[in-house]
Parts: sequence; structure tokens; C-alpha cells
Amino acid sequence: MAHITLEVERILAKGVMPGKIAVIYKENKYGEELAQYFRLKGVPFFSKRNQNLFEVPFAKKILQILRYIARELETSYSGDDILFELLHYDFYKVPPIETARISIEVAEKGYSEKSSIRKYLQEWVNTRNPTLFSLAPHDEALRLARLLEKWIGDAHNITLQQLFSNIISEGGILSYILASPEKISLMKVLQALFDFVKDETRRRPDMGVVKLMETIDLMESMAFDPLIRCQAMRKA
Repeated sequence: MAHITLEVERILAKGVMPGKIAVIYKENKYGEELAQYFRLKGVPFFSKRNQNLFEVPFAKKILQILRYIARELETSYSGDDILFELLHYDFYKVPPIETARISIEVAEKGYSEKSSIRKYLQEWVNTRNPTLFSLAPHDEALRLARLLEKWIGDAHNITLQQLFSNIISEGGILSYILASPEKISLMKVLQALFDFVKDETRRRPDMGVVKLMETIDLMESMAFDPLIRCQAMRKA
């Protein structure tokens, strides 16, 4: 990969136009790896590829939010492992040390529920003025807790498409995309994911978030890959 990058850089230095240079590879993963080298060297590149939507890290984060909601709808306090992961997402800006502290506090509480991070955060959310106490969870952790409770409630009262839209807009995901240097590619992923949700609800108008996650799990087990077609010019 390093050799290819340096060779492209050498050819460019000779005055060859970038559009006259092509790298052909067998699998998408090689193109993604090569793109990292190009970014490090500041080499402009254009990529055209198909991706499995469920393997795109950004899409996986959004699906994990939906998965947490589905898990809690099925069995309350059962999504502790997912909630711990959500607290680390860069959408919410919770410092990792704060997430670690929450885990320690939860362990010391000794809750009887299978999952207790949700219960712990809700206790603080319901405290009249949590900022008066030095041990209160980080503001962003409390904001996420409020959002998740709202979305769990929303899931009983609105359509799946509306729930998806609420998560994107209220959860700061859209603003995250717009502030990202990769906004074009992230928007393509988001659109593909929303199109997937719309297609599934069009086939089954009564589909909720629980059934959606069951469908995705089935598709993954059968190695059925929904594709997203991405093409964009990027610079490091």
C-alpha cells in the first residue's frame, strides 16, 4: 500500500493528471486501506464502490441505538451492554473517563435488575438539580439518558419512520454529519439507511423497531447484504 501511494505521488509529480491514474483492486477492503494512505500523503482520490450497509461503522452506530430501544421494549433493563457502548459514541461527547465512573458507581449500587446503567442515569435525571452534586453524571450522559427514555416512549406511539427521524434530528446525528469533513459520504450512508427503513415499512406498514431489528438479524445471518453505492472525491 505504501509503495502504491508513493508511486502515485511520483507520477503526479511528473505532471500526469490525477484522472489519468487508476488503481484496480479485487475487494473493497483494499480500496479502503489504500484510501487511508492517500489521506496521509494528501493525495486526492476518487472512489466508486458498493458497500454492505450493515458493515459501515456510521450505520452500525445508528442501528445500535435502534437495537437498544428494541431490547428495552422487549425486556426492561436488558440493554446494559449496548448502553455502555452508546455512551462512547462521538455523537454525545461523553468523556470516556465519565463512562468508566458511571460503571463503577453502578457496580457499587448493586442493583437487582439485569441492567442498571439505565436505572442509575434515570435516578439522576429525576433529581431536581443534579448539578448541585459533584458526583452527578456528565451533562451529556444525562442528555443521552433523557433522549433514550423519550425514544423508548415514542416507539409505542409513532411510526418507525418517525422514530428514525427523531433519533437523527434530536440526537444530534444530523448536526454531527454537517460538521464532519466526510459529510457527503456520511449523508449517503444515512440516506441509504433511511431508504432501507422506508422499504421495510412499505412492505410491512405495522413494523416497529423490534421487528426491524429481527429482520436485520435474519438478513445478516443469511448473509444478505443491502448495498450502498458510494462515490466521492476526497482529500486528506
